[in-house]
Amino acid sequence: MELIKAIIVDDEIEGINALDFMLKQYCPNVKVIQKYQSSVEALKNIKKANPDLLFLDIKMPNINGLELLELLGSTVYSAIFTTAHDEYILEAFRINALDYLKKPISETELVNAVEKVKPQGNIIREQVLMALEHFQLNFEISHLTPFGIKEGNKIKFVKLSDICYCKSDGNFTQVYLANKENIYSSYSLKDIEDRLPEKYFFRPHREYLINGYHINEYDKADGGSIIMMDKKFIPISRGRRDDFRVFLDGFL
Repeated sequence: MELIKAIIVDDEIEGINALDFMLKQYCPNVKVIQKYQSSVEALKNIKKANPDLLFLDIKMPNINGLELLELLGSTVYSAIFTTAHDEYILEAFRINALDYLKKPISETELVNAVEKVKPQGNIIREQVLMALEHFQLNFEISHLTPFGIKEGNKIKFVKLSDICYCKSDGNFTQVYLANKENIYSSYSLKDIEDRLPEKYFFRPHREYLINGYHINEYDKADGGSIIMMDKKFIPISRGRRDDFRVFLDGFL
């Protein structure tokens, strides 16, 4: 039985102690080498410790668990999220989480999650993909689904319904929200487009990505143009006109 070096990050000491106890009882091949109540301190030290596995709570002060994994490198570390909240499941899997355990954690779920890990951070990729596929089949992505947008060192969560449109700014993106606020994201427009459901979002032009629910008017004259709810004019590229009409059918 190969040893798995693990680190626990949770702002509540009760959560750390409970998970540590369960690992000793049911996962003897897991050795907890570090524990952190501060995600900031964890960020400073995790890379030096070179763990095989991270147990991360999601809702924490300063840097939450999702942000922490992204800052460390979501493709570098095997991570299992442990949280009392289930609204971030989709975002966790999108950043390559190995598993997502709802508190209070059951013995069976913990053992099954740990079995997906191998030392030196080698993830059994097929299992991860199967878990994601199973999750997506059982999770309806709705217009109210939370969506994480990276802004500097933070990730801001908004509902899909709150995103009006996005405008490219080189390798960055200006995200316009329904409440008139903007998020200047360090994601490119292509990155955001790839992560948003085609059911609701369409890219009519290389510089723009729009939410179909925020379209106020479609003018077919002069090649076609879109007027959003905030009166913003969005051009339609010639090669996207037919695809846009098909997209509109979903909202008629």
